[in-house]
Amino acid sequence: MNKPVYTKPAGSRSIRNGNHLRRAARARASPSALAPSGSLASSPAYGAVSFVTPGNPESAVSTSSAYYVGQMNRDGAAILKYDLEGNRDMSFTAPNFTNIRGLAMNGAGDTIWAAHDGAVAELEFVDQAQSSLRLKQLYNTSDYISAPNGLCLSDDESTMFVTDPLANALLQIDFGDNTPTMTLVFRRQGQSPNGCVVQGNTVWMVHRTEAGITKYDIAKSEVGNTEPFSLDIVALTSTAQGPPSFGDGIVFWNGKLYVSVWQFSAAPPWNGTVFECDSTSTCEPFSVGSVAADMQLDLKTPDQPALILPNLFGQQVATLPLPPAAATEAPAVAATESPASAAISPAPLFVSSAVLLLAGLAAFILY
Repeated sequence: MNKPVYTKPAGSRSIRNGNHLRRAARARASPSALAPSGSLASSPAYGAVSFVTPGNPESAVSTSSAYYVGQMNRDGAAILKYDLEGNRDMSFTAPNFTNIRGLAMNGAGDTIWAAHDGAVAELEFVDQAQSSLRLKQLYNTSDYISAPNGLCLSDDESTMFVTDPLANALLQIDFGDNTPTMTLVFRRQGQSPNGCVVQGNTVWMVHRTEAGITKYDIAKSEVGNTEPFSLDIVALTSTAQGPPSFGDGIVFWNGKLYVSVWQFSAAPPWNGTVFECDSTSTCEPFSVGSVAADMQLDLKTPDQPALILPNLFGQQVATLPLPPAAATEAPAVAATESPASAAISPAPLFVSSAVLLLAGLAAFILY
């Protein structure tokens, strides 16, 4: 049963953590799979649109005329606006929050949600020109999770799911007509949900470390274990390996899941890969040279869908074209027990030209 917004959670669930899957994956995938060995030329499609942004871009969404970028800055993080050529709109204003970790936008393109320390903010544009954002409602999550991260809307946009990898938790916000409610879906060790995406009655999650890809069945209220097709991502994000690599963004498109994994480093190069995952087989590298935190889907151009890739430490946002939609609607991703494929070895990854103060970089690994 759903609980009022400010009611404390009743407890947590005990669910298997899938250690047997992680042990199998470590035997097959190498931590060096994300190591750089070349240049941007290995991924020619990367950067169809690319622009430098100040601060640390953690998440970005788009409308038909602009990109909106959430900044991960501890002293108050802003949402910045850029036109389709990557030029910043210096007149745009938005409320400031501490550590914006995730953004989501509704289908109408008139509302943005921002996950930040202790809350999720619902923001609306003040006019049709989208000249500024104002706070419409604040959902205080501190009774459940302190560091809201990934955001994903249900298909009918009546429910928001919120991840917190530091709390090993998934939170559900039901907006309702007048009284929103919050429900702690799960909190369990061994899982660290980071990015999420809703497809029908399924919430797909990529985990920051160890657990790869899991799902939550909304209709049945069932929390799943590591999906076998994501075992290579499990191995790459194992905390036993170093330097650490993190699962971050996840997008559903054309019957496939697209997942970003990036490797932490105190200095450039910052390495990562976007994977294309088929639930009937495995996850394969889709684009090397693509570093993305909270990756989002960009459908502003119907015949050219793209991924929006915010490079948290590289101070850059870029887009990555996706295959056009099939002539007929692709089937939804379904869980499978099929064995995963052999180990993957992505090619070299993108190095941003932007340079950050190295003293500040280490603090971001906590998020």
